[in-house]
Amino acid sequence: MTSLPNHLAHHLESALERCKFTEADRKAIRREATECWYLHVIQKGEQALGRSKMGGLPDLPNDTPWPRGQCGALSFIMQIRLDDIDVALPFGMPRQGMLYFFVGDDELAKNVEHKLIWTADSSKLQRTMQPPLAEMSPDYVRSGELIPHSIEIIYGVDVPIWGFPGKLEIDSKDDAVELMTQFEAQLRGTSEREVVAGKLFGFQPGEHSIREEIALLSLDSSESAPLAELGHDVWDRLSKAREKYSISYHQVQEAMSQWCQILWIDSNFRVGFNIWDAGSYSVMIGQDDIASRDFDKSHTMLETC
Repeated sequence: MTSLPNHLAHHLESALERCKFTEADRKAIRREATECWYLHVIQKGEQALGRSKMGGLPDLPNDTPWPRGQCGALSFIMQIRLDDIDVALPFGMPRQGMLYFFVGDDELAKNVEHKLIWTADSSKLQRTMQPPLAEMSPDYVRSGELIPHSIEIIYGVDVPIWGFPGKLEIDSKDDAVELMTQFEAQLRGTSEREVVAGKLFGFQPGEHSIREEIALLSLDSSESAPLAELGHDVWDRLSKAREKYSISYHQVQEAMSQWCQILWIDSNFRVGFNIWDAGSYSVMIGQDDIASRDFDKSHTMLETC
């Protein structure tokens, strides 16, 4: 049975019925379904100070400078006003304040330079001008210059319908793709893919996933250098860590249980945002770090199509 709140469970059942899933598929999907908060981009143009948005200029606290990385200023992607979320987020996430995401153009797909900022007070903000282009990273224009859009936060259901952990009976149907597309649209609250810019929390894949990779890197780093100091040898370290912990995979599973995907951001052509070849960012963080409000310990990985 699903652990979703009642109204989300009813929403899921309605979508399952409309798309005519078999009872076996329904049981499997219920086990994997989880709550999430979809980020819908809805209105073009710069928004009022302190509102949730993607692109444009950030509304930072007066004493917070524009975040910088090794190659210069990072690119502002989005800000999320947590006060607008009616239902409590998981893992003791704060109920108020602003969450900001900045990123550098980094080809290290498993260790993307970024900055996740949370501020508790959203009453003392100012629209912060971006640094001159000379201070931006060399590839700033690729993921910069986003068309600003407001974000509406939609509480809904997340199911890994396109990467389901196990075979579904619907896969054998001639109209499987059409039905799964329809099902996904109902869960996400829209049939327009470009409306959904990302999500807070939601489905967190298990074995052979981003969560497994961050667990392996964190285990390996705990015995050498801090995770935040990973350099250009990240691919080599990941390969060696996978081999090292293959005979004690229970350690990896335990580490995986401590990490969650706090934010997922997809390429979005409506706002002019293309993450390499239509990829996505997964922002991972430890549950203990959420509880202690230590968002500096987040880690971002990039997945491409």
